[in-house]
Amino acid sequence: MGPVYESHEIDGDKIVVTMSYSGPGGLSYEPVEPSLATAAIADADGKWHAAEIVECDDDTITFRAKDVKSPTALRYLWANDPTPSIRNSAGLPASPFRTDELDDTTPFDQ
Repeated sequence: MGPVYESHEIDGDKIVVTMSYSGPGGLSYEPVEPSLATAAIADADGKWHAAEIVECDDDTITFRAKDVKSPTALRYLWANDPTPSIRNSAGLPASPFRTDELDDTTPFDQ
């Protein structure tokens, strides 16, 4: 089984996500082109911004959006035909997830 969202916390301008099923070797990620962003962060006004992974640990992934100082929510693989970038030590991709209960607007359609 690939990594699955477990919990998150907001740390300043970043969102730190804890995943289960990371495996004995921990999580890894492959950077993607900004135009193919696989994650989005909402600001205090509910506007979505493309996010990047800035740190990867055994079972946590830290996301940040360049123009967001006070993030409120994160969605991963929430666009049509996304490319997974987070994998566990067995090479299995993470499942799509969201940290919010906002409307179902696709972040990249705004």
